[in-house]
Amino acid sequence: VTGVLRWRNTLDAVIASRLRQPLELLDLPVRAILWLGAYQLLFQSSGPGGVTEYAAVDTSVGIARAGAQTARAAGLVNAVLRNIARLRPVRVLIPAAASAALSRRGFALDFSTRLDGNADIFPDPTRQLTAHLAAVRSHPAVYVDHLRGLFGDALAAELLLRNNLRPEVTLRADDPAFHPPGEAALAPHPDAPGFFIAREGWNGAIAALVHDAVLSPQDPTAAKPVRALAAYLEANHLAVPMRILDLCAGLGTKTLQLARAFPTAAITATDVAPEKLARLADRARAARQDNIRILPVDAL
Repeated sequence: VTGVLRWRNTLDAVIASRLRQPLELLDLPVRAILWLGAYQLLFQSSGPGGVTEYAAVDTSVGIARAGAQTARAAGLVNAVLRNIARLRPVRVLIPAAASAALSRRGFALDFSTRLDGNADIFPDPTRQLTAHLAAVRSHPAVYVDHLRGLFGDALAAELLLRNNLRPEVTLRADDPAFHPPGEAALAPHPDAPGFFIAREGWNGAIAALVHDAVLSPQDPTAAKPVRALAAYLEANHLAVPMRILDLCAGLGTKTLQLARAFPTAAITATDVAPEKLARLADRARAARQDNIRILPVDAL
């Protein structure tokens, strides 16, 4: 589902190219079935273990027939998805520079892979660049225009593609002696000491380490303020704060970082979401951080 949402504008463009009527005239449940089927045909049909063309079409048609609102559209779903399958989409490895090339027949999945069909699908980039980028980069046209105005066409196209990529899962380890277990599949971050990258994404071993407060999911950039403050105090021989208020603590990623960076300080954590504070309390107990106090906002 997250893939469908991320590539919905692209899916709409592909579906619309195989329709004889405006896409907007289709009921939303019918469009949702077409999104799922088109996503399987375009993104999940290649490689070992991929969804077969027959399964993608047959499952989508079955879903349409089973719904009171969509039963009459089962024939349309079948026709559109079979027409998409006839595009024979194929993944092609490309040099990074080639990801900027724009084609009516395909689009870049990332900076090393393209998905190409055998017929024109998308608007002509030489005449309708905004409409083309909105389709192949799957963003609203108004946002495409906004980025083009700010950064120019080439950089806007790159930013739009980068915005479609699934971000790396990075985790902070406050203990410099931490060595990840093999089953966690973690690699040291090349540019941020004390950080690790989940090479294969989230898994049970990582979840256990996070639950026990050994690791904290965090981007290296988000960790800079606390580290910068600690370095500033040390370099200028200034006293560590006696009390620190984390006013938007959330799940406690920075709360734990503050508590460990300043073990003699009393850390008060609060948030407007009680459920987040409850999870923070669990992590603080697991971490045995006695200098963390958790209070709801109205108790401050």
